[in-house]
Amino acid sequence: MTFIPKPRVVHPGLPKNKLGLTVRDYEGAMSTLCAGCGHDSVTAGIIQAFHELDTEPHRVVKLSGIGCSSKTPTYFVNAAHGFNSAHGRMPSIATGANAANRGLTYIGISGDGDSLSIGLGQLCHAIRRNLNMLYVIENNGVYGLTKGQFSASADVGTKSKKGEATPTAPSIRPSSRSAWARRSWRAASRATSNSSCRCSRPACATRASRSSTSSRRA
Repeated sequence: MTFIPKPRVVHPGLPKNKLGLTVRDYEGAMSTLCAGCGHDSVTAGIIQAFHELDTEPHRVVKLSGIGCSSKTPTYFVNAAHGFNSAHGRMPSIATGANAANRGLTYIGISGDGDSLSIGLGQLCHAIRRNLNMLYVIENNGVYGLTKGQFSASADVGTKSKKGEATPTAPSIRPSSRSAWARRSWRAASRATSNSSCRCSRPACATRASRSSTSSRRA
């Protein structure tokens, strides 16, 4: 289906946002995902959100890793910048892009395999840095791109394509992921506050100054 271009037929009655753009201006290429895949519903929501927020397409940066979910940036905001990174390494690319230009809108699309298995460490550090981006994890509990193995978030009793059920609880429960993220951020904040950080950020410079002052008084 990749060789079939999406027809550029725009209904004259489509509403326009403050930039004079319709929702069609925020679409991308035709989806090649399986029929009925939930990732396409997520894509539709992202397209609608960008349109309603009056976002300039050329000021959007789309980032992804590897997997079915990481194909979806192709399907929205065709005029945006984009980078498809290595498996689980999308947050590092996003960190570098943010450092180079903080004036853009960053959106990272990832999956449960890309972010909760091989990329779990990268996700933790993105949280620790409080990275300025929208991080979307499209969780379906399975490695869909490699034909159906269980992922780190697969529910107990989930059956594979061969009919085998997973006997173990997921290492990361989707429902508790937000709480886990908050704990990771708090732990990182405590570790930073107790260290003599010498980076160029004002907050860190202030902590380093207070730490050195306290040590001299002691």
